[in-house]
This record gives sequence, structure tokens and C-alpha cells, in this order.
Amino acid sequence: MADIRSPHAAPEEVTGKLHDLLATLWARSRQTISERVEVLRAAHRTLRTNPADKNARRAGADAAHKLAGILGTFGLPDGTNLARRVELMLESSAPLRPFDLEGLQQTIEQLHQMIEAKSKDAGKRRA
Repeated sequence: MADIRSPHAAPEEVTGKLHDLLATLWARSRQTISERVEVLRAAHRTLRTNPADKNARRAGADAAHKLAGILGTFGLPDGTNLARRVELMLESSAPLRPFDLEGLQQTIEQLHQMIEAKSKDAGKRRA
């Protein structure tokens, strides 16, 4: 098998190797990604009882920013968009109203479901 950096490597060979590398990186990153979603959930729980909690907003915005930065790499551009939506909401200086908190919860759940679906798909491909 040719090295993917070789000018003689077949395109499908390069694509296959890149896919394998991304699958390995996903498997290694999966726990960190899940932990960041849990930070979002914890921030939401805190903000439901104390919408002005700046630490919860900051922690959630930081986790969302990191998710937005990585999810597109793994073929989840919609996940990047959802994470950015959470990040912007939490970075805003506007007070969070009950309506905002409901939207935040729904967006975090969509993000979680998308990540879980990716994990199941990655597991099927490796099997």
C-alpha cells in the first residue's frame, strides 16, 4: 500500500486512510466531546435556578466554543452551528428569560443527539 503522501497513491487509497485517521481521532476525542456537552447541561441546570450566574455562562460558552471548533472536522457542520448558537446565547449580556432557557435546553439536546448518532455510526463502520 502506498503512503498517502506519495504522489503515486490512488485517490481512493488516500480517502480511505484519511477516513480511518478521522475515525481514530473521533474515538480518542469522544469522551472529551461528551464531557463538554455535560458542561453545557450543567450550565443550563445552574442557569435555570440562577439566570445571572456568570460562571455558568462562561463555562458553558467556553465548552460550546470548543465544540464548535471541532465538530465540523468530524463531518458535523450542523453540530458546529448548534454549538455556535449556544455559545452566542451564553456570551450575550442579555438576561436569560425562561423562553431562552427552553431554547438553550433544546439546542443542547439536539447537539447531544447529533453526537450520539455520529458515535453509533462510527461504531458500525469499525465493526
